[in-house]
Amino acid sequence: MNKYFLVLASLVQLYSCNAPQKTKRIILEQRNIISKEDASFINELQTGIDFIGSGNSPEKWRLEMDFDERISFYYGKNLFIHATAVNPIASDKNTQVYHCISGNQNLSISLKKSAHPTNIEVAINAEGKNFIGNGKFLRNYLLHDEWVLEKIGKNSIDSNHKPPSIRFNLINNTLNGFDGIIKYKGTFQEKGNYIKFEISSKNNQKITSGSFADILWNHLDKHEIEFLIRQDKLAMILNDDSRIFLKKKQ
Repeated sequence: MNKYFLVLASLVQLYSCNAPQKTKRIILEQRNIISKEDASFINELQTGIDFIGSGNSPEKWRLEMDFDERISFYYGKNLFIHATAVNPIASDKNTQVYHCISGNQNLSISLKKSAHPTNIEVAINAEGKNFIGNGKFLRNYLLHDEWVLEKIGKNSIDSNHKPPSIRFNLINNTLNGFDGIIKYKGTFQEKGNYIKFEISSKNNQKITSGSFADILWNHLDKHEIEFLIRQDKLAMILNDDSRIFLKKKQ
């Protein structure tokens, strides 16, 4: 959470402008990425919900998880549990467990990857009952674009050379781009405001320390990176707490 606000402050400082910011809904509709009729999905994106789940066993229930703020579980007839968001415990490489406390109520949530990459198996224990169903991580459709590197930390990119870039395709979870030396491609997984990179290309060229190629191959590949999008700018927080800033390609 602290990292999120730090990078948000950095974006505001670097890229603030006088023009009013468009809402996420307007931006999505103008870019024709999702339909106007999909109002409930857009609303969930706007309210910051990162994961939704639902099921009918042993009764109808619904789960909404904002990994930065609150976890809400609705079940039965007008029953609910609201709990402060907590960090997950990884029980194995495919399962994350969240143990929440709200007053005298305990809520245990298990999210497990299934054979289908977009479907998550959900198991919840609440009030002595076991609830079973499925869910999915909501996508940030603003990510679906080509991004050009603008800054590494506070250092601007040399405009006399072709800038490094990343293109994210949310339809098939693929990425490609230019690392400053060669073209590359790979896949990614988005979870809330985190991206896990898997670069399938190989770069056998000499890489300069601190360059985007160095960041791509040594800090992004096979790592889970926090990101934030604001006013057509994309910021990524690397595992050493350094930051890179990209802008939408015009």
